[in-house]
Amino acid sequence: DTVVSSIAHFDEASGFPIFSVNTMYIEQEGSIWVGTLSNGLVKLYEPFFKYYEAPKEIKNVNAIEEWNGQYLVATDKGLFRFDPSSPTLIKQFQRIAGFDEPVHTIKVKQDELWMGTQNNGVLVYDLIKKKTRKISFNGLEQRTIRARLFEIDKEGNVWISAMENGVILVDKSGNVLNHLSTNNGFIHNDIYTICASSNKEVWFGSLGAGLAKLNIDGEIVRLSQQDIFPSHDINDITE
Repeated sequence: DTVVSSIAHFDEASGFPIFSVNTMYIEQEGSIWVGTLSNGLVKLYEPFFKYYEAPKEIKNVNAIEEWNGQYLVATDKGLFRFDPSSPTLIKQFQRIAGFDEPVHTIKVKQDELWMGTQNNGVLVYDLIKKKTRKISFNGLEQRTIRARLFEIDKEGNVWISAMENGVILVDKSGNVLNHLSTNNGFIHNDIYTICASSNKEVWFGSLGAGLAKLNIDGEIVRLSQQDIFPSHDINDITE
């Protein structure tokens, strides 16, 4: 006497490595444990995630940062403010004027937003005064630096992963303090993650060249290339 109104199918297509169920256990709070054939034990969580649909013009959300209770979103269609409490899609995503080109990455540094853009290099947007300045990278050849990511160290300096140009270290004013690239013996010109640790070592991860760290004395330790670390593909590092 039960009418089935909907069916949730848990398999690899929906993100669960399940194709053969041997046993199930339901906890009091409603979580379900599934014993599978060849995929071990899987826990099915209730839907804790809420999906916010972006405007149709946006195809890629590249980065999200929070500042003073508001969210800043870098997309392939520019920079947006996002308010999840707004009742409509139009009000949830508000474009920030002046940033219409693709923005690859963003990082909040106090009251400034550092942005890596597709065609206009690295921009710093003052979130209070609503003013923008461009990092000129004095001392480097005149070229457009496209930032993949930013990392801020304990001194407030910014480590920039520059696509195809290695890693550039700048102070808060944008003055170049160091430039690591294959031209001066660095591991790779495309770095996918940087971690400036509390002991002032800086760790780098790349696809292909693996894991490396910059010691306090300036020495590069090639952990993957020396077979100290087993993987040569590093996506993220955190302390």
